Amino acid sequence: MTEKQKILASRERLDRTLASPGLSNEDSIKSLVKNQLLRSPFPGTEGDLTNVVENRSKEVSNFIDMLRSASSGDNVSTKVSRASYGNWKIKQDTEQLRVMYREGPKGSPSIRCLQKDMQMVLSISVS
Repeated sequence: MTEKQKILASRERLDRTLASPGLSNEDSIKSLVKNQLLRSPFPGTEGDLTNVVENRSKEVSNFIDMLRSASSGDNVSTKVSRASYGNWKIKQDTEQLRVMYREGPKGSPSIRCLQKDMQMVLSISVS
């Protein structure tokens, strides 16, 4: 398998994972976040845990939606994410990396996503 085929296979696997029911359902995401927090040393009370789970679940859900919006897939959740986050544009796509960006209103942060071997690096800059 060539390097390009490996990258394409990895991108397809990421698209399938992002479309999975476990990452499409808000309750599933909350459950995943809560289980991870319960495995870690948490110094707060049960009420604090509930607030942290709510906040982190929203952050994870937003991040997953952002990843879906940059996905090449053509499923329903990708279309919803693209409507929410706007279309990403590909600046460069080679065997080594993919550079994507999306434009926002003037003065708002623009988000750039560098993708190399399925490792995501996000940078935010204000134009």
